Amino acid sequence: MRIHTGDKPFSCTACDRKFASLGNLNVHRLSHTSERAFVCKVCKQSYKYSINLKRHVCNDVHSRPIQTSDTEMHVESGDHWFNCTVCSKKFKWASALKIHMRAHTGERPFSCTVCDKKFTQLSALRYHERFHIADKTFSCLLCDKKFVQSCRLKVHMRIHTGERPYSCKVCHKTFRLPDYLAVHLRAVHRED
Repeated sequence: MRIHTGDKPFSCTACDRKFASLGNLNVHRLSHTSERAFVCKVCKQSYKYSINLKRHVCNDVHSRPIQTSDTEMHVESGDHWFNCTVCSKKFKWASALKIHMRAHTGERPFSCTVCDKKFTQLSALRYHERFHIADKTFSCLLCDKKFVQSCRLKVHMRIHTGERPYSCKVCHKTFRLPDYLAVHLRAVHRED
């Protein structure tokens, strides 16, 4: 009920910050200490907040390695980063490494039930699904194709206008989309 009244009777003695609940004050107090009381029983990695340990455990990093023989999910340096053993990129969370590894393995576990397009992340699938059910209010006057977003119509119009605003700085070839330019740079000029 204090949330609605704005009453904050619990004060931090270290910084005078006030809280509506004792629980929130206790969590805040941890920010003033170097104590890391929440420890993973498997790898002994410690956390200041219980939510971070829960996130670590929920990522299931100890029981589900990625399905490739030369890659481990829980390859970790001393500063608590998760390292990709294929390309050496570093990630703060094991879940981010797991998603990244799909670029190396080609795994796309999330499929659209409407068009069977596959995605590496559930969030990308959810975003994609919006386009099947949303009201497509932006129409192309030249071919009657419809879009959910005006920016998609704008990009589509480049097909009709021939506009190619993205240019390769090496060979000056032009592209309709920045993604096409990126593919060109990787394939032709070997850039990341």
